[in-house]
Amino acid sequence: MKKIVLLLVFAFLGIGNIWAQNLQYQDAGSKLGAILEVNVTGNRDVPVELIRGTHAIMTVKFKMNQTVKGYRLKSYYIIKDVVLPISNLFPSELTTPLQAGTDQTLTFDLDVKNSYPRFSFVLLLILESDEGEPIIAFTLKMKIVK
Repeated sequence: MKKIVLLLVFAFLGIGNIWAQNLQYQDAGSKLGAILEVNVTGNRDVPVELIRGTHAIMTVKFKMNQTVKGYRLKSYYIIKDVVLPISNLFPSELTTPLQAGTDQTLTFDLDVKNSYPRFSFVLLLILESDEGEPIIAFTLKMKIVK
């Protein structure tokens, strides 16, 4: 079973924003593309900390290995080996077709509400072609804090 969860982190930290560089994610079967980097604002290490009452933004940069006409995103929370779909994770739009050899960027904006519980999870993100082949897939450790 593929496990990929994606969440985005854009944290206003009072003093300012710190952009994360090349977070340590785990590739989970990327095939038609190659992940170049995963960045989450306010974070330099994993687990990524999402602060309640802020917005979270995550940027995923990748290179296409093959041309793809269309795509769909699947995202999940993995909590203690239980996989739960994420229904409110919407990326920026990509212009199709996604041409082989081109660099692409997905940006996610998530409102981390004060009502969210504090918990740790793994984000599983799968961007797949309309034919069901994984373009990119990865996991990233995260937690909601404060």
